[in-house]
Amino acid sequence: MLMSESRFYHITPEGKLILLESLDEALSATGSGGFIWLDYFRPTREELSLLIDPLGLHPLSVEDCFDENQIPKIDDYPGNAFLLFNTFSISQGVLTIGEADMFIGTDFLVTINSIDPGNRQIAGSIEQAQPAMGATSDWNSTHNTDIPNGVTTWTTNIQILGVVVLIISISVAMYYLKGMA
Repeated sequence: MLMSESRFYHITPEGKLILLESLDEALSATGSGGFIWLDYFRPTREELSLLIDPLGLHPLSVEDCFDENQIPKIDDYPGNAFLLFNTFSISQGVLTIGEADMFIGTDFLVTINSIDPGNRQIAGSIEQAQPAMGATSDWNSTHNTDIPNGVTTWTTNIQILGVVVLIISISVAMYYLKGMA
């Protein structure tokens, strides 16, 4: 069985991505400008329950992260929104359907997914691209980075499509949250 895995980041106002050591360190970074990104793979109920009070997450949305029979949706709460959508991964001709959950607030993003951590390409792609883009890069600009050896154009296009879908989802949610303010 695959174990829970998490990564915590602080994205500074200048756009620098900083990998943090612990949830406590990430939560303490919320007041220092920019925003935090808490990225979870198959978290436990206890791990996500730790976020309810400090981030104001609704307990029923946290529970939805563990219900495999949910349909895609957006729930609007004071201070944050919860997005749930299906994910798809193709590896060696096998289609895997999973679920991705997101909590988006004014200074945080929490992502939860259940696809194999070897397929966690979004965080890895951002981490790899960050040095090439520079610490103060403009995230809206197009940057070319080297494609790792052994990665086919098809796989790279699927990864890019996944990142684009994530960015569009975040943009829609941020637009939606601005309407709440």
